[in-house]
Amino acid sequence: MTRPRFVLPFLGLAAAFACESPDDSDVSYESIDSLEDREPGDGFDPADHALTDLVAETPETEAPPPFPQALLVSPTAAWRFLVQPSENSGGACRIPAGGDAWRNLGAFDDSLAAGWAPGFAELGYGDGDERTEIPFGDDPDDKCITQYFRHQFTVTNPNLYSTLVVRLLRDDGAAVYINGNRVVRSNLPSSFGPTTVASSQVEGSDEDTFFVFSGIGNNLVTGTNLIAVEVHQRSRTNPDVSFALELDANLAPPVVGVTRTTRTFASDEATIDESSRNTNFDSSSVCRIDGASGENNSSTQEQVCLARWNVTSIPAGATIRAAHLDTNVTNTTPDRYGLHVLTTDWVESRVTWEDRNGTLTGDWTSPGGTSNGQFGTNDFAAEPVTVVNALATGERIITLPPDLIRQWRDTSATNFGLAFLNFINENGLDFSTSGAGIELVVTYDQP
Repeated sequence: MTRPRFVLPFLGLAAAFACESPDDSDVSYESIDSLEDREPGDGFDPADHALTDLVAETPETEAPPPFPQALLVSPTAAWRFLVQPSENSGGACRIPAGGDAWRNLGAFDDSLAAGWAPGFAELGYGDGDERTEIPFGDDPDDKCITQYFRHQFTVTNPNLYSTLVVRLLRDDGAAVYINGNRVVRSNLPSSFGPTTVASSQVEGSDEDTFFVFSGIGNNLVTGTNLIAVEVHQRSRTNPDVSFALELDANLAPPVVGVTRTTRTFASDEATIDESSRNTNFDSSSVCRIDGASGENNSSTQEQVCLARWNVTSIPAGATIRAAHLDTNVTNTTPDRYGLHVLTTDWVESRVTWEDRNGTLTGDWTSPGGTSNGQFGTNDFAAEPVTVVNALATGERIITLPPDLIRQWRDTSATNFGLAFLNFINENGLDFSTSGAGIELVVTYDQP
């Protein structure tokens, strides 16, 4: 029997994950219904962080955050990008209208009619791993040097945050602006314009690296905030462009009268393996993720890591400020794997590729198993809440949206956890399951 392939489309996906923020929430999150119809303020909103030196020129090495960080912009967020001409169109490379207005707060037309289009990160062309492929210009031997991106998000209380952290995937160079202030200049000369090439060509592992810039001052405002990015090629003949960005914020100390608590939660987790369709791997020392080739995991079919955390002990009156997964990577990959909210229940000690709870083979929601059901696209939200890769073994922090934890606490009956997957990637990623496993760390405030 031909095995089913689960390949997620890049544009126009309906998001199955949509959280309703309570009145005391400090970040706004929205579902993405139809990117083609969205206006600039729509998309995956976030907020949490603030204050310091407004320019971060030198990236730090990847390391655990020194204190809780909240997710402001997910690396899978929806962006608006200025559409360059398509190949052989005869069009000239474009720059945003109105000078610097595209990167400043205020009225700016980034609608389809004005030449801007929507797309989920990662955006780019030439590598084959983009979620949104963008045009490079009229001539493949004379590509447009610069691509432009905008994303809006909502913050209700900027004072909650101390400094900002940018995690930037860029090929080749980039400049990042928050509310009109340049906060990152990466692999670009000190003075640059629309035709300025990147300082060096990005190759090898740097093409898959999220460079970390911390200590960025908090210039967030109450309400709508704007992050804008320009990505520059090294030359007009470069074959590829890549862009994704995560914006996090360090929590400021709580105000007088508020108690802050940080707690950890151990995971229930299991690998499900398409090549071992009826084998339960809950006793394995690792939770595996792999795509079609499985070159590192000795399999020619998919492996998915399922993980869940019981957070019902978080007090109902607490405001969740930050959350992350503290993981131990034992098998590295440059590939990006999505963390998707599961929409179907499962039992750790019994779950397999074709059986979610040990009671009936083929009882996953997606069709195609022995008795019709197997794990597949009907069992998880189409849009990931974030992505993860790991270029080195050891500790790896994955920041999560606070609203996701809030949803799990408030509607525990629908907390089925996360599926780590990407069915088109070809290099496996393994997490150790010893100790607390894929540990969830949550920070919350109480009066």
